[in-house]
Amino acid sequence: MGSKHLLLLTWFGWLVTASGRQIYDILKANLQESLQIRLKLELSITVDVSFWVGYLITALLLGILSDRIGRKKIIYLSLLLYSIPTALIYFSTEQTFILIRFCQGLSVGGFFPVAVALLGDSFSVETRAKVVSRFVSGGIFGSIIAWMIGSFANDILHSIQLGFLMIVPPIILVAIFNYFFLEESPVVSDNPPLLKTIENGNKNQSESIFQLIKIFLNNRFLIIVLLFCALDLFTLWLIDDWIPYYVIRQFNIPADQTIKVAIFRGFSAGTGILGILFFGYFADKFGRKKALITAVSGGIISTILFLITALNLSFEYMYPLSAAIGFFSLGEFAAIYVLVMENAPANHYGMAMGFCIFIGNAIAMTGGPIAALLADNTILGLQAFLIVPIIALCLRLPLSLLAKDPAFIGFGMKKR
Repeated sequence: MGSKHLLLLTWFGWLVTASGRQIYDILKANLQESLQIRLKLELSITVDVSFWVGYLITALLLGILSDRIGRKKIIYLSLLLYSIPTALIYFSTEQTFILIRFCQGLSVGGFFPVAVALLGDSFSVETRAKVVSRFVSGGIFGSIIAWMIGSFANDILHSIQLGFLMIVPPIILVAIFNYFFLEESPVVSDNPPLLKTIENGNKNQSESIFQLIKIFLNNRFLIIVLLFCALDLFTLWLIDDWIPYYVIRQFNIPADQTIKVAIFRGFSAGTGILGILFFGYFADKFGRKKALITAVSGGIISTILFLITALNLSFEYMYPLSAAIGFFSLGEFAAIYVLVMENAPANHYGMAMGFCIFIGNAIAMTGGPIAALLADNTILGLQAFLIVPIIALCLRLPLSLLAKDPAFIGFGMKKR
């Protein structure tokens, strides 16, 4: 069940989409100066919130739609459409940047939830967490590539926006490969789901959609893992989007030496790859719930130590703690997305992941503005970008203890 080339094609899809999204992480401080943005809150809205507003809209709508029309066409069309605003960023001005960034999120929002749903459909419960962890690692590789491209475009080519043009050809190439070689979901191909293709004026169709949404919202264990995922994304995007900015300001790194920060983040992301692969194996062997509890506990300890170290020691001492944060924070995703699908109704993984990404990113995109607002207006200053995610991490621990692991098959256990 499942195939290696299906995983490989979606892996490359996630790699190129993450590259186009994450390239600005390394360039926030430079962008703040080039766009003459004074407040961190305004910077967060311009670069991050604009993207996520568009992203979460299509994540929900296309996640639901994929349960009816299939996963494949949404995956390759999302990639093709994503290449257009990614290229247009090169030509953007101060007035058009936020709109193009919104369109960038809108174009690609359907890719991730639908790709995860396809993997959930195609691989058995015994290997599902490992497969999802390998898929998610593509985004981490994509982030590393983006940071290197961004620092090269800034430090060597002296053009922040030129980096986006460099990413466009790989996006188009991966979309073409997905069009020709990606397999359709066996659930959609062999066992058509409860919700058929939308027909205009079909009242029963509308009623069935709302009935299914009601089933989702009445599932308390699904709500628990959705809230966990929201706080997880809240922490991840806040750290991912703002740690480069934080270390540049905290340690006074010159604007033309962003390569130092790219290497720093790349080191953390490298251990993040190890973390997600490890916890993918852990979740399949010992259960998704145990994987979450272990990863959250490690994330709390490492982030607190990172904050203490940043206040007292030089930049070089931050590497091991940044690596620990990457290992534990990214490791959680090996279990949480699988739990979302396994707590959802059968044959509706697309809707489940659509809700997951919609709710998760709707809450997550408030992290940057909240931390920026605190940084601009309170005595916390830059430390708000670490204190806020620590609070979110602590809130996740009780949720991980309440989570249900309904489909786990471990040593001598049988699927219920």
